[in-house]
Amino acid sequence: DKIDLQKVIQELTDTELVYLIKGESEEIQNKIWGSMSEGRRQFVQEEMNVIGLIKKSEADRMTKEFVKIIREKADRGDIRIITDDEWVY
Repeated sequence: DKIDLQKVIQELTDTELVYLIKGESEEIQNKIWGSMSEGRRQFVQEEMNVIGLIKKSEADRMTKEFVKIIREKADRGDIRIITDDEWVY
């Protein structure tokens, strides 16, 4: 859910978002970008240009941290994780 994703990315710094975005698939990147305000998106894009290349291990570490934050928020009831089998097409 876009609103729940916004709750999670609000806790990340611009630099953390750069590392997260660089390590994700294009589909996930688009979801993250789409959950940011225009102003935040510009700051993160500028940070991305400054940082340049990163090690895959650093991107992987940030992905693990992101998943940890999501799980903690879900456990507390702050967000809801919706799986594909919960939807009917």
